[in-house]
Amino acid sequence: MFYLSSSVLGSIRKISSSPTDAKFATGSEDGAVSIWDFATATKESDFRDHGWDVNGVAWHPFYSLVASCSKDNTIKLFDPRATSTTKSTLFGHNNNVHEVCWSPSGNLLASGGRDYLVKIYDIRKMKEISTHRGHEKAVTTLAFHPLCDNLLLSGSLDGMLIYWMPAHMREPHTLLRRAHNYFAVSTIAWHPTGLMLASAGNDGFVKFWHRAPPGQPSFNPSGERRNIEELDKNLVLICCHICCKDERKRFHLYVCLSLFLTSFIFLHHFII
Repeated sequence: MFYLSSSVLGSIRKISSSPTDAKFATGSEDGAVSIWDFATATKESDFRDHGWDVNGVAWHPFYSLVASCSKDNTIKLFDPRATSTTKSTLFGHNNNVHEVCWSPSGNLLASGGRDYLVKIYDIRKMKEISTHRGHEKAVTTLAFHPLCDNLLLSGSLDGMLIYWMPAHMREPHTLLRRAHNYFAVSTIAWHPTGLMLASAGNDGFVKFWHRAPPGQPSFNPSGERRNIEELDKNLVLICCHICCKDERKRFHLYVCLSLFLTSFIFLHHFII
């Protein structure tokens, strides 16, 4: 264990590990993106190109590339092997940028901010490819599906979760308006298989979202049963549609994934 407080001037807002877990990046209140080495427990470099607090950092899933976002309305890309030079700056948000995350392929970068927008950038072209509107308050967290670039979930300050299919539509695919009862969604994370996801909010709850067991209706405290059911029944189907182009193989994949998830939920309830 080692402590970073003596080396950082402000509170640390975000942390992200490298693909090898040998290093990690932090974003802090003093406007710095710092690169740390686990083995030596030392800071290797500081990037101070942001003009305000750094809200988020995300290490590329394969390469030496770190994305960061800030209250200065910008997203910056750094090479962590360098000393203090920004590779590129992405403009697009007109207010505080709260979060950035990489797609599983590493080709896309998503961002969300205080302007209520979710934006998608193609890093191969270094340009914005889509803007998505649907949130009514600031976007606080984002997470791509672990297997598909075309599945993205976002959470906002008013407790809403939105399910997006960026390549197919600009508007939300599914809205869960009271996922956390009007309290801010702090973070969201997909299960590695992509069949379940978890969200944590300022209401003090961690919630798990999955398809309902056969014959049982989905539960939603807000009464918006249609939206919850739509997310449940489409989650596996969309995964199969995106990941498998052949219709016959897609059907078999859908059956296998559905059986796996049903068995998992049954065993979970049985054990508890």
